Amino acid sequence: MKKILFLIILIINMITVSAQSGFNYYKDSIKNGSSNEKAFTYFKKAYYDCIWKWTTAGADSAEFYLKLAIEEDSNYTAAYAFLAHVYQFKTYNPQDFDKYFALEKKYAEKAVSFNSQTGDAYSVMADVAWTEHDTVKALSLLRNAIAREPENVGNYLWIAVRFTQMGMADDSAVFYLNRLLQYDPEYGQAFMKLGNIYNWNKNDFANAKFYYRKAIEHYNTIKPRDNRMMGGYYSLADVYYKEQKYDSATYYYKIYLQEIEPSDMYVRDQFLSLTYKALYDCHQRLSGSYLNEFLILNEQRIAK
Repeated sequence: MKKILFLIILIINMITVSAQSGFNYYKDSIKNGSSNEKAFTYFKKAYYDCIWKWTTAGADSAEFYLKLAIEEDSNYTAAYAFLAHVYQFKTYNPQDFDKYFALEKKYAEKAVSFNSQTGDAYSVMADVAWTEHDTVKALSLLRNAIAREPENVGNYLWIAVRFTQMGMADDSAVFYLNRLLQYDPEYGQAFMKLGNIYNWNKNDFANAKFYYRKAIEHYNTIKPRDNRMMGGYYSLADVYYKEQKYDSATYYYKIYLQEIEPSDMYVRDQFLSLTYKALYDCHQRLSGSYLNEFLILNEQRIAK
């Protein structure tokens, strides 16, 4: 259950290569190019056309094009790093975890071996270290990633995620997420992560709702659409549920269902199951509240 909830908050169709806003890993794909034009074309297709669908099919397509890019340019550091990230995505399916974690590690090590200035190579290597329970090394690698490529917004996201997962470093996480937003004020995952910190850890529901609404705005305006941002509807409903505002929670749960039901989002069935259970609970609580209201009114009538 916790893993699915993480995915829900967790989890590119562009024709230009100018600086992009609101995207993970690479703010500007041209900085991660190759002198081999064909290799760079494959890289851009994997990034902009495939991975943002946040589906199994999208990840498979990204893997295919990145391997073509590496065939064209065997020294393409960014392609190795991005391929490692694709395998990281695939580890979210626990059934194939060992297989894809081994591939993530293989390509992360390959990317780092070039000793380039591509910070993302160290970012994905940090995920390997974290998965292997080496927290100190993981944080060191992420700081190295930021030092090598300070404008790569994905590096700030990952270090913020790790601080959040540590459970006692929320202020550090908020610091890095706000630093990220200085580089890219439309970065959707930063809104989701900030919302989660204020919702789950700080019980600051006003700020949580603010950032979840920013994520929803991102989902509806930034193109190509990052499908993970639809999770803003679910998370906003979760906040209203905690506030016992079950009508509002029901409203946003239903919007989330409208978005995810026709999609082929990764682990869609699990997301649907969670949402239907939440809606059922809201219905039960609403029914109870109406019953209590009726009983109170009835007692007042009898007293008269």
